[in-house]
Amino acid sequence: PFSAAPGARLYKTGDRARYLPDGNIQLLGRLDEQVKIHGFRVEPAEIESALMQHPEIRHGAVRLHEDGAGRKRLLAYVVATREGTLTSSALRAFLSQKLPHYMVPSGFIFLRSLPLGPTGKIDRRGLPAPQPGELEPERDHRDDEQDAQRVGQVAPDLDLAHAVDGLDAALHPLQPEVAAVVLGVRLFD
Repeated sequence: PFSAAPGARLYKTGDRARYLPDGNIQLLGRLDEQVKIHGFRVEPAEIESALMQHPEIRHGAVRLHEDGAGRKRLLAYVVATREGTLTSSALRAFLSQKLPHYMVPSGFIFLRSLPLGPTGKIDRRGLPAPQPGELEPERDHRDDEQDAQRVGQVAPDLDLAHAVDGLDAALHPLQPEVAAVVLGVRLFD
């Protein structure tokens, strides 16, 4: 309906927006619960689904928490079947087997029950903020970004094709690994 071109398509992005009087578009948020953290789009429901596969979890919820310094973290709120039996490290290990690293919550908060709204759904706004010292310190992902920038600076200058040309036929399947070693040596020169 928005184009006269045959075969033109309109895609829903999941973003909620509105037109301003001056013609600009103001982004209001998401239609779903999708969040962006460390450059990845994450659907908390996927993490909750994996979390609920643990036999000792009765209820779970996941949300994005932003601290006063603007750092974002995924937090998992957990109601265990038996109090005091689960640990953050055990849940982190369990989820690490089921999810990519960027989807594993950096903090776990254990509750007796999840806050519910009048309709019986989880009241995500009612989930408590973590108390100081309650969460383990998070690994600084800026180190990853700096490493990626360094690789981006060094890799174009390398003649990786020349570095792996001399491999005999038996080692030929190892070309990517050899290229990675050459890159690693160059990074730490």
